[in-house]
Amino acid sequence: MSKLKEIKIGLLGVLSLVYAFLLPFNQVVSTIFLMFFLGVSILKVKKKDLIINKQILLPVVMYVLLALSFLWSSNINLQFLQKFALLVFLPILFILNGYGLTEERKIVILKSFVIGCVCSVLYCEIYTTYRAAVFWPTGFHAVVQPGHTLLQSMSQGGNLYFGKYFSSIHTPIYASSFLILAFFTLLYLPFKNKTINFLCGLILMLGVFQISNRSSLLILIFLILIYLFNRVKKNGSTKIKVIASISFALFVFVIFLNPRLNTMIKSIYETGISVDPAAKSTYGVRVLVWDAALDLIKQSPVIGHGAGGQDYLYEFYKSKNYLGVFKSKLNSHNQYLTTFLEIGVFGFALLVLMIWNVFSAKNIKDLRLKKISQIFSLIFMISILFESMLQRYSGLLFFCFFYCLFISKSSSNLPSNKEI
Repeated sequence: MSKLKEIKIGLLGVLSLVYAFLLPFNQVVSTIFLMFFLGVSILKVKKKDLIINKQILLPVVMYVLLALSFLWSSNINLQFLQKFALLVFLPILFILNGYGLTEERKIVILKSFVIGCVCSVLYCEIYTTYRAAVFWPTGFHAVVQPGHTLLQSMSQGGNLYFGKYFSSIHTPIYASSFLILAFFTLLYLPFKNKTINFLCGLILMLGVFQISNRSSLLILIFLILIYLFNRVKKNGSTKIKVIASISFALFVFVIFLNPRLNTMIKSIYETGISVDPAAKSTYGVRVLVWDAALDLIKQSPVIGHGAGGQDYLYEFYKSKNYLGVFKSKLNSHNQYLTTFLEIGVFGFALLVLMIWNVFSAKNIKDLRLKKISQIFSLIFMISILFESMLQRYSGLLFFCFFYCLFISKSSSNLPSNKEI
């Protein structure tokens, strides 16, 4: 509280903290609050306080490209543009409030987001326990698929405490992305109370483990390895190296205890990766949709097939005899391919540029904040290799909010270069 008083956060500052807290929760609630926040910001803004930089307008440029692509698309759907409205609303929100968004305030907003993530995991635990208690009239029961053992139900997503059943607020990959970013925020910007910090970190990691999104678990291992490498590089004593090595080994061991990740790795090791039209496993299906998407992109690489180009992809599955993914109407499960497919090379270049802007973090002086910005960009750039994250509200919200938060400029910046 003393920190909030010190930076005189005001009404708009309080609204920004509430909105950051709500991000990991239900999208309807966060959307309603976003509209309220935007309305208050418009009423309170002064023209002299507006600060606009070119980088924060890039999501708006992407929205314009999507809108223009309807000129050569056979699928004109206004709902498509409504879905992508966050690409416009969030940059506007940050432009209206950017004048007071110092790096110190950004840090407070990130900590509010961490608290929101911790509370969202606790909510999922409580709600899942409630569902398990009433799932069967005979008593507590968490296994959804009758006849399966506990390990079978966990590996196949048939247990209330794992996978999509546990992640009842957001789709697993998006929920995991929120929690992983919150965890690394704790590492670089910890709470003063070490016990609270440890418990929050434990809850976040428990949430990621239970959500069991395989790509997110691998991303987490990769980021932990980078973090430990940097710590060892900074303090190269033998003791630190031994502790870091043991910690990483134990961490990987615990992660690989996750039955869903274990099953996927075993399957890839036994059968390899190939284009199999009859593939049913998650990684096998992705190979099919990537293969089809790449072939379709080659037909119109400059301007793409227009917004809603996924419809072309569905029909293309049929022509390539990928009947399983055709019936399921799966998208390309790769945002790079999806963007290239819809708005061509210019849209692809714009997506890569936005990711690079966040990773380079040229506007950020505080090195702790810069580290978190880079962590966010790594989470996003790797996640979209396996999922078309910008095709869903949760993914748009995750990317647009943090992109604007890290890119936005204020009238005064915190001159801090302290590194943890």
